[in-house]
Amino acid sequence: LCTFRLRAQELPDVLHSEDYMALVMKNYPLVRQLNNNLRIANLEWKAAKGSLDPVLSVSTDQKQVKGIEYYAHSLADIQLPLLYGMKVQAGVEKNEGDHMNPEFSKDVQSYVGISMPLLKDHWYDKRRAWMDQSRVLLEQAQSEQQLALSKLYLDAFQVYLQWTREYANYA
Repeated sequence: LCTFRLRAQELPDVLHSEDYMALVMKNYPLVRQLNNNLRIANLEWKAAKGSLDPVLSVSTDQKQVKGIEYYAHSLADIQLPLLYGMKVQAGVEKNEGDHMNPEFSKDVQSYVGISMPLLKDHWYDKRRAWMDQSRVLLEQAQSEQQLALSKLYLDAFQVYLQWTREYANYA
């Protein structure tokens, strides 16, 4: 009869509470889920804030037949959305050609203006509602994460204390 004693690695005699809690916070699935929920809420908030980004647009339209330019229509425009549903717009429009649509005037025109919906959406437009909703969801996700992590930390520490008590009774 032959016996062998193998040791794969040396294990520490004591698992300290800081190391145990670090392992729990690193590997527990609930922590990952809470972090993902917070990340999603944060991205939703950024997307809602992005609805206030300026919009630059350029369009061109032209028609040529047998070397004759019927018309050429170009438009460059920038829109700056503001919080209360208003927009500041500025642009340049250029029209030329022999057979233009009479709706358009020839040459170059520029414009600047403010678009302000009067009583549309009752002073609360969809953009503001989206921003407010996403901000509330972000705050809710942060609160839920803090509450769940506190409960997890408490439960894990109680399990650690029970384990150390049992280990002390065993040893």
